[in-house]
Amino acid sequence: MQRIDHFAEAFLDEIVNERDQESRRAAIDRMIHPNVCHVSFDRAVYGKSGLDQRIAVLQASLPPLARPIVQEPPAVRGNTIFFPWCLTGPSGPTRSSGSVFVVFTGTLAEWIYTTADLHRAELSAPET
Repeated sequence: MQRIDHFAEAFLDEIVNERDQESRRAAIDRMIHPNVCHVSFDRAVYGKSGLDQRIAVLQASLPPLARPIVQEPPAVRGNTIFFPWCLTGPSGPTRSSGSVFVVFTGTLAEWIYTTADLHRAELSAPET
């Protein structure tokens, strides 16, 4: 069972930054509600498969070795969590950043809203 206050690190490490699809899918199955709605770049995707596909497209759009990390400690309020993130790579953090707001049903993330400020020219909103 997952604790909400540990979600931010686990979500980025085990889902967003996980390149192995089987490992990423296992983490999605463990942490994400079957009817999840993920909104990012003003577009929504639904269900675990939609989230998995969106993450794969996002990973393909990132420069090699770039990965989002939690920028500040998450704020947990009831069944919600909010945390800022930034993109980092071999030379340290970039200017690309954003935030994530999550609503849980029990310990499963059912609604995820991600914002992004893509400041670097080589980064753009992935098409999903």
